[in-house]
Amino acid sequence: MRAHTIHSTSSRTLLHTSTLRPYSASPPSSPSSSSTPANTSRVQDLVFKTVSEMLQIQDSPDEVRSKITLGSRLKADLGLDVFKTYQLLDKLEQEITELDISVEDADKAQTLEDIVTLVSKSSRHHSQ
Repeated sequence: MRAHTIHSTSSRTLLHTSTLRPYSASPPSSPSSSSTPANTSRVQDLVFKTVSEMLQIQDSPDEVRSKITLGSRLKADLGLDVFKTYQLLDKLEQEITELDISVEDADKAQTLEDIVTLVSKSSRHHSQ
């Protein structure tokens, strides 16, 4: 099976191209997965920082966390459609190079908590 390639574009430039692997049988894990608290905390911080940059929020980290929560819905609350979600994952991949998230798993993400879980699970599997 060939990997799906996601091309993120803005109105002026072609951004980094990210290749996401084909679907694996395992769905995103629940928040109670066995990822380490330190890893999850690092991923949460990175996700909040990246989302605030994408949304051009220039507040302090504490103010950002009062506006954006793990329960924030990607599309309804943050305005991140599927392509902006891929762009978010692409930016996270630039920071955490061992990410391996399928397109199907990315498409299932509905909240920031889902993104944190996907990234934590993926980076944990690659660090073992």
